[in-house]
Amino acid sequence: MSCLTHINEAIETLLCNKLCEKYLKWSIRRKVEKCLRLHTGGELYFTELDGMIKKDKLFLFLSLNKTIKYTKYNQIVVSGEFGKCVKAGQDASFVRKDIKLLLLNGGLRKKEEPILLEGIPMKGKALFVDDSFFSGTTYYAAKAFMKQFGCDVDEAFVFYDGSKKRFSWLHSLYRYY
Repeated sequence: MSCLTHINEAIETLLCNKLCEKYLKWSIRRKVEKCLRLHTGGELYFTELDGMIKKDKLFLFLSLNKTIKYTKYNQIVVSGEFGKCVKAGQDASFVRKDIKLLLLNGGLRKKEEPILLEGIPMKGKALFVDDSFFSGTTYYAAKAFMKQFGCDVDEAFVFYDGSKKRFSWLHSLYRYY
């Protein structure tokens, strides 16, 4: 391949990445606006938003792939129905297969005891991925549970961050405050 071909491919990749990022930000804004029209906040708002994220597979898998494309983590922790969607995406090759997926049960934000449903944790660092973040109950429960395996969940990526406080370890596609 010539140098010009490499440059053209790099430009195409950059444009596709920019277009993808614009689409993802536009899509999450639309979802948030729709949820705000239906609910002013609270549990119903988050349930609605989480459902919209899980239902929109194109949005879900584009965003996940963008997030984990260059991740330094070789294991990702997910939970509940969202985690099952991510697992199904990985099984269908929509999500990188070389990433070890650790699936926990749902209900962690409602104080259910964490259970490892799938995957074998390795010692080292892991990324927690979820659809939304408000108080951090799910994240902290997953982090504490994984620690017993020597697995340090030290960062998180969520689609929607609704917490009033900023955390350096929390990354999101959309931040409300």
